[in-house]
Amino acid sequence: MRYQGYGTLDKRPRGELGAGETQAVFPAPAMEYAGGYLFNAHAAYQFDGAQQRIYERVRLPRDEVMAGPPMPAGDNILVLSDRAAYFYPGREAMNGLDLLRPLMRVALPGPVGNLGRMDVVELLDGYLVSYAYTWGVWSGELQHPYQQVLRVDGSGHAREIARRALSIDLPSIYTNRNTWLSPMLRALCLGAQNLFAAKDPLRARPEPMPAPVRWLAGFCCLLSLLGAAWLSGRQPHSPRGRWAWVLLCGVVGLPALASLWLLYPRRESVAPALQPVSA
Repeated sequence: MRYQGYGTLDKRPRGELGAGETQAVFPAPAMEYAGGYLFNAHAAYQFDGAQQRIYERVRLPRDEVMAGPPMPAGDNILVLSDRAAYFYPGREAMNGLDLLRPLMRVALPGPVGNLGRMDVVELLDGYLVSYAYTWGVWSGELQHPYQQVLRVDGSGHAREIARRALSIDLPSIYTNRNTWLSPMLRALCLGAQNLFAAKDPLRARPEPMPAPVRWLAGFCCLLSLLGAAWLSGRQPHSPRGRWAWVLLCGVVGLPALASLWLLYPRRESVAPALQPVSA
């Protein structure tokens, strides 16, 4: 959890770099995002070339995770976490190496996992912040995208001044194709994402499917079941294997029916022999 330096020619160690004067370990893997600036899930740092030290400049609360590196917001600096936007004084950031304290904290109006774009305009006595919640529309995880605009005063108090629903260019059948093609596979994929890893705080929970998509998914499963009953009768299956495939196609849907068609060749038939005709 520290940076290890090596020579480019002899590959020998050149020392370590940690956080602060004590070269402490980083609380999480830190990566560089700009010249001399680093960040990880919990804090942001600045490298001082004269002292050959990395100083912690921004620290989030323990229950929050950084959603992206610090970015300029007018004369100040904006840091976005999974729960709020923090504004830090830009003058202190440029003239020192101490840990910065936020000027204001603005809670996010929606899940950060659905945030597709955030625009900030500096005013004389605050900020105008626009949130566009569009992330997840094309994969069916977000059904109702919208834009929300907040007016933030100098004390950090936010007030909603505009909100509008955003239309989706493509039909719902296309954006929710991962669901109606196979509801079972979609549920298994979403459920398996957190089996061997901690829950991702930057990922939003998928929204419920529209009623037409659920009806289409049920129709496709029924069609797959009937198609498997017809197709398996023309393939070399045992009775138990045939009905297992029929049940699997009814539960999984069209991908299982396609697998049944591709895995097993059609049963060959022999043409009946011609009978001689007596004169």
